[in-house]
Order: sequence, then C-alpha cells, then structure tokens
Amino acid sequence: MMHGDPLADAERSFLREFVASRRWQFASTMPDNPHWYTVREWCPEGEADFEEFVRIVRGRGDDEIFEGRTYRYLDFEGFHYWTMGAPISETTVINRKPLRAG
Repeated sequence: MMHGDPLADAERSFLREFVASRRWQFASTMPDNPHWYTVREWCPEGEADFEEFVRIVRGRGDDEIFEGRTYRYLDFEGFHYWTMGAPISETTVINRKPLRAG
C-alpha cells in the first residue's frame, strides 16, 4: 500500500463503524492542541478492530510534522486521526481532531 492512496470501500465502512462505536474523550489537558482520543482498554473485546484502525491510519495516512516530530495522519470524514508511533501491538491511544475549514 502506498501512503495516501484512496481508501477502499471496505476500509471506509470499517473506519465508519469503528469511529461510531468508540468512546471519544476530550483531551482537556492539552488546550493548545484541542482533540479527542480513544483508548484500547476501553473496549477490550474490540482489540483486533483497534489494531486494524491503527494499521489503516499508518498504511493510508500521510506524514506531517507537528512540533518538530513527524506523525502519520489519516483524514477521514472531517477528522484528522493519528497515533503516537509506538508499534501497533503497543499502541494504546488513537487521537482525532476536526479538520480545519477552508
């Protein structure tokens, strides 16, 4: 897979279902970077789905620099999704923030 390639229909459906089924918590401790996050442990029966979501973000997203570090972001249905870059099996958080208008 090339980064930034268009998502397949099955991937879009999966992402939509995952996003809708997860609890998203506002990151109130980061006022300079308002965003939400979901945690792997909040839905242990969905661990395989959590890892698949991370795989899609990393496989289909694009690299961007934020505060001097490179992160892989996936833009999907009005949101920017990213993780902190740990190996998939060790990733515990998925972040999202609304895409800027305009």
